[in-house]
Amino acid sequence: MRNSVLILLLLCVCLTTLSAQVPPALFHYDDLGPYNVSQVDSFIPWGAVNVPIPPVFQNVPISGFVGYRLYWPDGLDPAQTTPDLFAGSPFPLLVFNHGWASNPGDYDGLMSHLTSWGFVVAVVNYNVFPVEIQRPIEQAYESWLLKNYLISEACNPNSTHPVHGVLAPDPNQPVAAAGHSMGAVASIFLAGVDSSIDTLVMMEPFEQSQIGVFGTCSPLALFNGSAAAEPFAQNYTGAAYLFEGNDDQLVNNSVDMWFNKFNSGSVVPRRLVQLSVDGVGHFGCTDVALATQPYFPCGITNLGDMGLLDQHLVHRRFITTTLLSEFLDESFENNFIDLFGDGFRDESFDSLSAGGPVQVGFTVQSACPDAIIWAQEVNTPWNAMCPSMGTPIRPNSLAFGVLGLPGDYDATYVLIPLTLLGGACLPGGFVYDNFCVLNMYSNLGNPANVIGASGVRECNFGIVSGGVTASLVSYLWRNGPFDLTRLASFSLAP
Repeated sequence: MRNSVLILLLLCVCLTTLSAQVPPALFHYDDLGPYNVSQVDSFIPWGAVNVPIPPVFQNVPISGFVGYRLYWPDGLDPAQTTPDLFAGSPFPLLVFNHGWASNPGDYDGLMSHLTSWGFVVAVVNYNVFPVEIQRPIEQAYESWLLKNYLISEACNPNSTHPVHGVLAPDPNQPVAAAGHSMGAVASIFLAGVDSSIDTLVMMEPFEQSQIGVFGTCSPLALFNGSAAAEPFAQNYTGAAYLFEGNDDQLVNNSVDMWFNKFNSGSVVPRRLVQLSVDGVGHFGCTDVALATQPYFPCGITNLGDMGLLDQHLVHRRFITTTLLSEFLDESFENNFIDLFGDGFRDESFDSLSAGGPVQVGFTVQSACPDAIIWAQEVNTPWNAMCPSMGTPIRPNSLAFGVLGLPGDYDATYVLIPLTLLGGACLPGGFVYDNFCVLNMYSNLGNPANVIGASGVRECNFGIVSGGVTASLVSYLWRNGPFDLTRLASFSLAP
């Protein structure tokens, strides 16, 4: 009885916002966005940043001017049919950190793609030579200077810089940090010293115990370059999204190590998700993957079993979907099905070993106090990890997923407006505030059915017939009060 009262109270909170929500269209974010992209290579004028230097950077050298490449949305591209999700400026800022011995131009494809969706992207050109002495903490310092310089130009009413009128004139605006390999660790430093960075995306991050001489390259400074970032990971409270390819032979198990570091401090990230995809190598997010005759860095010839273009598309989808979910309305989280659920599972990629397309293989690890939820109609049933739901599951069923914390108890409800049902609730449901509420399942008080060590629950529901627009919500019990997930709105085709 106590559980029922709590559920009704939470439904009341949930329903107050339901009528204002319109289910968003679902897009594949590896497609180009609606904006034209402009870019410029420039440098930070000496002395242009006049803010206190964080203690961790005070003894870090800066050699000469700090160069950077800037990308920004520059009007709608009439050739694109994808939606203008930001509806014009101001746009959010992403500070991206490139990999070791690399430069911004090596990521031009990925950065241009992000910009086409409505991000201002800044990539510091960390070019210390010889490359053997490059360190992520130095790269982070230069990126910190770049972030502050661009925000100051956005706030300067007399500025002629390209960010003026494109970024918000707000010194405290939320900013995202992302990086690849060495740059992923640099992004941890950056997020650790700047509280405005509440979203962190790490792709193939290195960790010093998991790296050594590779090919013809010897990144000497990286052998001891990540330990100082660990305390920042353990004290990070924003959203952290980690990506690894299971064919990455350079950083091996580094992503697992960082996931555990983020999850082992006195505080934890509000969201912590790790995606591991079969067939992806270390360089899939770089322009190596787009080249018709790719250059093999450091003489490395094994770039992964997945075709290089497919690797690049997977990276595009990962970083674009995660960033848009953090900077847009929460209803866009339905698109996470294309990263962590059935939408991705039902796709195929070009396998070099198989000589053709194979089904995508991937695993997801979640430790999200701020749970993620999605719901979408799917055409291919599968054996869901949902207790008490019978099989086989009918085609055109509803795919549901929640990323929470291991050990969560969960109860899931579908809310359908009575007007869509002719004013009468379906059998087994109950009426509440002009909605028919259907209990899809409940694991409350059932220790055998808690969400397992992965932190992931996925189900398929064969519910009402087509032409219905409704919402789904899940309640998570964590040895205390319920935690209400967001609404996941969905439409079933006629």
